[in-house]
Amino acid sequence: MKKTLAAFLALAAAAQLAAAPLTAADQGDYVLLDQNENPTPMQMQFALSGKQWVMNGREGDGQWQSVCRGTGGCRLVTSAKGDVEKWKQHLPESWRPHSFGCINNKAFAFCRVDHATEAGRTGYWWFALADGRVVPLPVNRIK
Repeated sequence: MKKTLAAFLALAAAAQLAAAPLTAADQGDYVLLDQNENPTPMQMQFALSGKQWVMNGREGDGQWQSVCRGTGGCRLVTSAKGDVEKWKQHLPESWRPHSFGCINNKAFAFCRVDHATEAGRTGYWWFALADGRVVPLPVNRIK
């Protein structure tokens, strides 16, 4: 009984450390916006390869290039809740109460944002993570 309870508590604690993960519905093509919310030439394509997130990138109408294939330091993993909370502090206050589901590696995080009070209203953010700095940029889904 004690072992079962301990295992249950460990699972519950682990669940609270992870933010809500992205789902297959988040697969698609996205364009990075600048700080004035204008489209940049940079586009990203996120897809699931089995259970592993992978990313391709391109500039403008160029060819898609492999960016992260799910190995090494580029491996995308479900973000820890504590990390997501830190990144949210770099956003305008109006975004902070919403529910975030993110994946990240050492260089960046990609997040889906579900509106706290309007079901079905979703947005996306991309966070550059470099040299201890966090730089958030909005993202629009294009496909």
